[in-house]
Amino acid sequence: MSKEERLQIKVAVYVALERDGSFYFLRRKNTGWQDGMLTLPSGHVDRGEYPSDAAVRELAEETGIVVEPEQLELLGTVYRRDRYVDFYFVAHDWTGEPELAEPEKASEGIWTTPDRDDLIDGGAEVMTALLDGAGFVEYTNEDYEPPISS
Repeated sequence: MSKEERLQIKVAVYVALERDGSFYFLRRKNTGWQDGMLTLPSGHVDRGEYPSDAAVRELAEETGIVVEPEQLELLGTVYRRDRYVDFYFVAHDWTGEPELAEPEKASEGIWTTPDRDDLIDGGAEVMTALLDGAGFVEYTNEDYEPPISS
């Protein structure tokens, strides 16, 4: 295999704030991809950062929520062929109440269940599988475009 054929992949994190069986979702706006759809707070893992650190950072940036890495539980990992490896975390305890900390990127934040048809591409399938204990999901939608811009 040549170096050109080696996989160059991005790593992202998603954080599910769980309260009484509902999760906090943000409705995407002005992102250029799936605007109007719901997603968990999420973002890229930066160079030199652990996924749990990225999850803490992204959650604070997008919702104002303060959570410590030890308050995060790894829900599972998703491999999106040739594009992303996603780490999904869940938090049951945190400091603060979620708010729209980046109103230029989200029009609303809502508590709801992940069985909705207005979640980002694959969102309902991935969340259902992970919540059912899958631990690892290979997402196979060939038309999938990453939910997080570079």
